[in-house]
Amino acid sequence: MPAPAWDALRRPCSSLLDAIGCTPLVQLSRVSAGVKATLFAKVEWYSPTGSLKDRIYAHMIRTAEERGALRPGMTILECSTGNAGIACAFVAAVKGYRCVVVMPEGMSEERKKLLRAYGAELVFTPGGESDVDLALARLEEIRAANPEQYWVPGQFTNPDNPEAHYLSSGPEIWEQLGGRVDAVIASQGTGGWLSGVGRYLREQLPAVRIYAVEPAECPLLSRRGWGPRTASRASATASCPAPSTWPCSTVW
Repeated sequence: MPAPAWDALRRPCSSLLDAIGCTPLVQLSRVSAGVKATLFAKVEWYSPTGSLKDRIYAHMIRTAEERGALRPGMTILECSTGNAGIACAFVAAVKGYRCVVVMPEGMSEERKKLLRAYGAELVFTPGGESDVDLALARLEEIRAANPEQYWVPGQFTNPDNPEAHYLSSGPEIWEQLGGRVDAVIASQGTGGWLSGVGRYLREQLPAVRIYAVEPAECPLLSRRGWGPRTASRASATASCPAPSTWPCSTVW
C-alpha cells in the first residue's frame, strides 16, 4: 500500500483529481475542554467539492475504467441525496463523462445548483432524503432501459467505496497521529468511511474502538428503524456491505 503523498502539492497538479486526499487533521481544543481524551477532526472540506465523497468517486470511477466496466462514451448514472452526487458529477466532468443523478425532489436548492454547475443532469423522484429508496428504484428503471449505455457507481453497495478509505483516509489518520489512536467516531451514511478506516486501523492496532453515530429518529443500525430526520450531514441510508469483521458500536 503506497504511503500518503503529503508532498504531492509542492508541485502543480496535472488534474484537480490530484488534489483529493491528504487533508489536515486538526486538534479540537476548545470543544474538548474538560475532556480527558485528546480529540482530532479530519478536515475533509479541503477536498475539491468539500466532502470526503471525492475520495470514493475518484477511486470507484478510476477502478471501473481499469476493469473495463466504464468506457468512453458511456454515461455515469448514480443515486444521491447530495454530497455523493456532487462528487460524482465533479469527477465525471473532469474525466469527460456525461453524468445523470437521480435524487429526491425535496433536497435543498443549493445541492441541485451545485450538481448542475458540474454538468450533471438531474432526475427527481417524490419525497425527501428518507425516500432514497424511490430514487434507487428509478435509477434501476433508467439503467434497465439501456444497460450498455449506463455505468452505475452504486455507492451503497460498491466495495470500492470502503476500499477508497482503506487505501487513503485510514493510512493518513494513522500516520498523522503517529499510530496513537484509541477510537474513531463518524456519522453513519453508506458506511464506506467507517468501514474502510476502521478496517485499516484495526489491522494496525486491534484495540482501536469504532463508533458509528446515527440520527435518533432514524436508528437504522441500532434498532433497525427507519424514518425522516432533520439533520443533513448524516445519511439515512443502509450501511455499505463492506467486508468488515470488526465490531462497531452505535451512538444515537
